[in-house]
Amino acid sequence: MATPRGDCGLDQGASQGGDEHGVRHVQADVGHTIRFRVTAKNSEGSTTAMSNATGEVPSKTNAPAEISPPTISGSAAVGQRLTATNGTWQGTDPISYSYSWQTCNAAVTSCSATGKTDQTYTVAASDVGRRVRVRVTAKNGAGSSSGLSDTTDVVASGGGGGGGGGGGNAVNVKDVGPAGERLTVDKVVFNPNPVTSRSVPIRVTITVKDTKGRLVQGALVFIRSTPIVTSTPTDAPTGADGTVSYSIQPRSDFPIKNSFSVQFFVKAYRQGDPTLAGIAGTRLVQVATRTP
Repeated sequence: MATPRGDCGLDQGASQGGDEHGVRHVQADVGHTIRFRVTAKNSEGSTTAMSNATGEVPSKTNAPAEISPPTISGSAAVGQRLTATNGTWQGTDPISYSYSWQTCNAAVTSCSATGKTDQTYTVAASDVGRRVRVRVTAKNGAGSSSGLSDTTDVVASGGGGGGGGGGGNAVNVKDVGPAGERLTVDKVVFNPNPVTSRSVPIRVTITVKDTKGRLVQGALVFIRSTPIVTSTPTDAPTGADGTVSYSIQPRSDFPIKNSFSVQFFVKAYRQGDPTLAGIAGTRLVQVATRTP
């Protein structure tokens, strides 16, 4: 399972004064990010998935607060330039932004700052085999808070790669598993993000890899909002570039409001494998919403 973008100070398993699907911030949350864990269980066993992290909880109401996280564009290959976007923030204007680039091991269990603080980052030879992400700090007169992007694909030595691409060099899903490899939901991209209308379909592009970092062709992908507030597409296989795209329609009860996100459960699996076994990989992701 792919590791979420946040390095959270709090790991909340239940709401603190919130409703069934939400958490109200308390003073102890200030300066921390928040994520949650969901465990699905049936008679065959159980599996657990972790959500992405929120931005840091600001100390003051007018300080910048993350609505949607920063993103990275560009190819994760040596010599290529990556560009950070700020994400979407609310708070008293003007808001200024600063950047801190980090590299992480392939499993994203250990990350360190590169010392680079421009909005762009040129991938170095020392980054091969690692992933890159960026921390964006938003600041105004009331305070500051930070948000983390998702990581890039594992950096390649040169040429293509990165950003969920690949172009026809994927391993077939039937060849995954003999040496203990599993599937990972490597990247999930929503467009638009944030969502501002129930009448406009949401385009979701999902990239699947195995735990060796190889793109996977022929993996079936399941995605569903939690709770169900959108249409649920029929499971479809990834193509030769390891990706599959869906058009998802928000329902009438899809929440459109500021400082809110809708969560989705994503599962990549091989047809014929047991429901809670085999080489399946899962991930919880979210898309921000905002009033127009």
